[in-house]
Amino acid sequence: MSDCDDLIVRFIESEVVLTPERDLVFGRGAELDIDCNPLLHRNVGRFVSHGGLWWLENLGSWISLTVTAEGSSALVRSRSSVPLIEASSTIRFEAGCCTYEITASVSARSLVVVRPPQVSSDLLDTARPAELPLNDEQRLLVVALAEARLRDPFVRRRLPTNAELALRLGWTPAKFNRKLDWLCQRLNNAGVLGMRSASSRANDRRERLVDHMIGAGHVTVADLALLDELQTRVVALDRPDASLRENRRSSEDSSSIAAGID
Repeated sequence: MSDCDDLIVRFIESEVVLTPERDLVFGRGAELDIDCNPLLHRNVGRFVSHGGLWWLENLGSWISLTVTAEGSSALVRSRSSVPLIEASSTIRFEAGCCTYEITASVSARSLVVVRPPQVSSDLLDTARPAELPLNDEQRLLVVALAEARLRDPFVRRRLPTNAELALRLGWTPAKFNRKLDWLCQRLNNAGVLGMRSASSRANDRRERLVDHMIGAGHVTVADLALLDELQTRVVALDRPDASLRENRRSSEDSSSIAAGID
């Protein structure tokens, strides 16, 4: 039996108070019904108590959950879970062009449980979002932009500037900006929010791009190898010059020795 406090879960006008003996699944037509959006899983996630803590589990196949509390955030990928260690947490996720937000707060066990309304079981199959194929340069751009987040998803760091990234990739700033604009336009056409910078700072668009590409699984930690390969190629290109200088130095030393013998 868990000894943690009750948990209040709120979504728009629905409020559910969970005792430690009860869990709650949220999704399309789930106990906590989020939306009829066909891109939304029937079971997106679950709140469950064990080990004296409340946990958030991601039950979906491709939708990631972002948990924000006390100024920090954590990304909960498919089939993983995180403990809700703060008094109040906000859970955000998206399906297509829609973004959803749930709040979860620790409460006293004496509160009354308010159940959401019953929903119809006559639902459409979940539609998988269209794949977004990336060419080699687009993937390299995204990985370089998201490198810090991929290496440590629990620490929010300043994103490199476009000029810094262009220099690292060996591109001109114009090429980098052109490829970034084109990728953001593709995502905007696919219904991803925040890809236009007209109503927000350009850096907000880049932050949103990183969140989406990691959350949707378009880039992963394994893609960091692309940056290592890039660095290896750069070193290899520098190496012939170094070898040439070494050969020239050896030739000069040999000439000096020969002149001394004569």
